[in-house]
Amino acid sequence: MIMTKRVEGRSSRCAAGCCWVLLLCLSSAQHAAGAPRAGIPSSCPGLQQGVCTAACQLATCTALADFYTSTFNPDKPWDTKPWADKQGWELTESRSCQQLLAGPARVPSYCSWNGVSCCDPAGLAEKQCSYVQSVSELKVQVNGLNGTLGSPGIINNLLQLHACGLTRLSLQGNDLTGSMTPEWGLMTNLLVLDLCEFRQQHWQQRVHSRHDSHM
Repeated sequence: MIMTKRVEGRSSRCAAGCCWVLLLCLSSAQHAAGAPRAGIPSSCPGLQQGVCTAACQLATCTALADFYTSTFNPDKPWDTKPWADKQGWELTESRSCQQLLAGPARVPSYCSWNGVSCCDPAGLAEKQCSYVQSVSELKVQVNGLNGTLGSPGIINNLLQLHACGLTRLSLQGNDLTGSMTPEWGLMTNLLVLDLCEFRQQHWQQRVHSRHDSHM
């Protein structure tokens, strides 16, 4: 499912067959969610005057690292290896976020990881993002991510990224399963959400097709 919405014109556009389903899911999720449950991130530390400062960068890096761990499950029974391209993300396997963010680098380490786009001063000036050095887009497509959409390791960390400035999220073509839980409705600042073509859906279709062919 994919949705993009243009805030200025208050319009929305969705892929054929997904539009009403996604809008209904998000709307229902928002109403069902109510007040955030305990442990659900709803704020981001260190956001100051349009900048994601050190505390924000640490929260962002930690959320990315935990999201990576939660979607890297080598024992899942799919035909693709998890995280086929984990450039940059693999650094979190051996180093802490404090170590990754230490030093005089002007741009946080995570801004160069596969699928991560960060807000820069030009983007901020053009109102394409909200906080310099924050993750404005996470686009990891067809890369073997696996796990359950509603699991805390996935949704809690996406909510933390959202609180710290994430506005575009695309996980198209991965091995994620399950349904959107009410917590997804808390990501009200998303301009783009793409959850289309999960491989499990294709795998299920192949299984059903083979089963039907033998009936």
